Amino acid sequence: MNEETTKKKKRTAAQQMEFNFIVTLVVTIVMVAVVLLGQAIIMDKEANSNVELVTDSSLVVKDGDKVHIDFDSFIDGVAYDGATTGGKGADLVIGSDTLTDMEQQLIGAHPGDKLEIYITFAEDYKNNKTLAGKKVLFKVTVHGIYQEIVDEEK
Repeated sequence: MNEETTKKKKRTAAQQMEFNFIVTLVVTIVMVAVVLLGQAIIMDKEANSNVELVTDSSLVVKDGDKVHIDFDSFIDGVAYDGATTGGKGADLVIGSDTLTDMEQQLIGAHPGDKLEIYITFAEDYKNNKTLAGKKVLFKVTVHGIYQEIVDEEK
């Protein structure tokens, strides 16, 4: 066996060891990520275990509340399917800046309220080009406000 063939075999063995190390490292990282995700899901379930959707119409939506809503949108009086909950509902935290203009207009609403909220989107709105520069009507139904339930047995 000549010297160059020996070098190629050594390089191949070294490359295989490096490849095995990288694969092991990636598998380990994925396993850690799965474990952490599982723990986060468990913690989220525990954190929300004393929270339920309350539909009492005497409650008032305020900044920081998590509300359950449905909405449909209309552009120039025509229903727009690109911005709707489709009757499936959605949770929205007031003050989260997810839908800032809508959130601000929901403050003071009550479960059961049906609101007409107008939002004019910026000309350079990038999240949905159809909405860019448009005045959009959102017909919103507030289904309830999530409230922490106090366990009276404690």
